[in-house]
Amino acid sequence: MTKKWERQPNETTKAYEAFCCYRDFGVSRSVRGVAQKLNKSDTIIGRWSTLHNWVERATAYDDHIEALERGAVEKERIKLKRQRIKILTFYQSKLVEGMKDLDPSSASWKDITAGLQMIAREMRAEFGEDKAVVEVNNTVDVSANSTREELLERLKGLQNKTD
Repeated sequence: MTKKWERQPNETTKAYEAFCCYRDFGVSRSVRGVAQKLNKSDTIIGRWSTLHNWVERATAYDDHIEALERGAVEKERIKLKRQRIKILTFYQSKLVEGMKDLDPSSASWKDITAGLQMIAREMRAEFGEDKAVVEVNNTVDVSANSTREELLERLKGLQNKTD
């Protein structure tokens, strides 16, 4: 089936050429503008416009182009989102790796914690989550001698405070 903006079965080559000129004028399209550009009379261009439904066809073409552009923008947006998530995941793995040999009381530990907070915030934003499920805020004292059980008890105490 012929698309509305393509040459119609009963349309002459000259009439279609005039339609293409009209179509390509975009928001400033007019019969008078086409007549001037093609050095034709307003009457003949007006007749072709009416006979071949230029306004409707140009609108269909505009809608088609807009849909293509929206699709391209959406595809690019998804691609960029995937790239940002990949970067955040890489940065997160490097921060976690850096935590292995750090003394929790050192400034580097606080920098890593701040980095992890930033990553968590950005990842939530990428996935459309507006609120943190778990918030890291350095209120649990950690020392090199803390056992796993002690840390879990401290975390449970914090959880009870927020409930």
